[in-house]
Amino acid sequence: MAEKKSSAKAKSKQTASKAKKGGKTKSQKSRVQAQEKDFIKTIESGLKEAGEQAAVLATEIAEKTSKYAADIFEIVKKGASEAYDYSAVVLDDLYQLAEKYAKKYKNKVEIRKLNTERDDLTKKLGSLVHRVYKLKKLDATFFTDKSLTDFLVKIDEVDKEIVKIGKKLDKRG
Repeated sequence: MAEKKSSAKAKSKQTASKAKKGGKTKSQKSRVQAQEKDFIKTIESGLKEAGEQAAVLATEIAEKTSKYAADIFEIVKKGASEAYDYSAVVLDDLYQLAEKYAKKYKNKVEIRKLNTERDDLTKKLGSLVHRVYKLKKLDATFFTDKSLTDFLVKIDEVDKEIVKIGKKLDKRG
């Protein structure tokens, strides 16, 4: 019995010594390992759930984007069909001719300047359409809106100027 007491005292001293040194007993290590495993399982579960939610969200975004694109297409189609009868052929011919001269004489300073202006106007027009769409005000009346027609008129004027200069350059040479 005395041996058991001295053995118990020795173990108690070892445990106390380990605790002082920052060591852990087997049961403490097991508890910590179990807590770590639970923590890892919780993180894995959270990541799996987040992934599932991201997939659902991506699907919702794709559906909304598709709906918006369809809405825009219908609005543009309606407005474009009304405007097409009026000017599509003339504008297309002018645009094509301006493009031809812009490419042919791209190294000429005047043409390059006008082409840059034309690109800037086109970008601004695209931004205007995007802003109006985001505000949910893009409807058939937009195609008769002064801000839109002003951009179209300016682009048309630049195209005419490119064609005018291009024809002069053709005559020279």
